[in-house]
Amino acid sequence: MQTKEELIYFFDTEFKLLLQKISADTKPLWGTMNSQRMVEHLAMGFKIANGKIIIPATAIDGKAGKLKAIFLLSDRPLPKDFQNPILPKGLMPLEHLSLTIAKQKLLEEADSFFSFFNLNPNDETFIHNLFGNLNYHEWLWFEYKHIMHHFMQFGIVKLEEKII
Repeated sequence: MQTKEELIYFFDTEFKLLLQKISADTKPLWGTMNSQRMVEHLAMGFKIANGKIIIPATAIDGKAGKLKAIFLLSDRPLPKDFQNPILPKGLMPLEHLSLTIAKQKLLEEADSFFSFFNLNPNDETFIHNLFGNLNYHEWLWFEYKHIMHHFMQFGIVKLEEKII
């Protein structure tokens, strides 16, 4: 897992540059989301991480720690076509009128995430439905892995560039 400083640097620089590479014509290498749905999906992840959306823990009792160790805290990429059980089956409706607006909202949610943790530096935690309570560093790592997973899905990054 990268340090907080490395992850913050990624979000301050590389994330924004990679996001610019996504267009309405960018097609997924797997899955059914289009580029706008993917960007809106990433924004929802930040809303959960910054406490704007509170979700129930759905991991089977006693499994959150194991799932966290295997899928989150390791350097292994998130699996293709992973279906989070709290998400509805099929495609969610689009929230915004355009990909441009969706990208701006994603950046705003990321900023809100960083603002929240800058104002609450005592590592307040929010629940991830599979991994349990995550502190600031763990949420940074989750967001990084989640973003890189979907950027790989859309060919923005290649697997060997993904996890450091």
